[in-house]
Amino acid sequence: MNEPDKSKKFYTKPIFVNSVLLFVNLGLFIFKLIFADLSGSLALRADAFDNLTDIIMVFAALTGIIYAKRKPNEQFPYGYYKIENIISLIISLVIFYTAYNV
Repeated sequence: MNEPDKSKKFYTKPIFVNSVLLFVNLGLFIFKLIFADLSGSLALRADAFDNLTDIIMVFAALTGIIYAKRKPNEQFPYGYYKIENIISLIISLVIFYTAYNV
């Protein structure tokens, strides 16, 4: 197995899992928001917006994985795999910021 095939296979499962998570969280957000409006529940509305932040985080992770699987080029001779670390750092900073504000 040559290197590009190995890299492509390595990133297939995380992309699939994050895509499923993205759509599940989107469905939960819509579902909770609709029922929060129907019932007038502020707790359900807050939980819906918690799902919205989950959507943003999963989208960021998915974007990082998609960029990390790019092949090396002249500008990045070792590839883009380090972008995963940068995206993880951004996600952790957002989580800490959210925890600080709560």
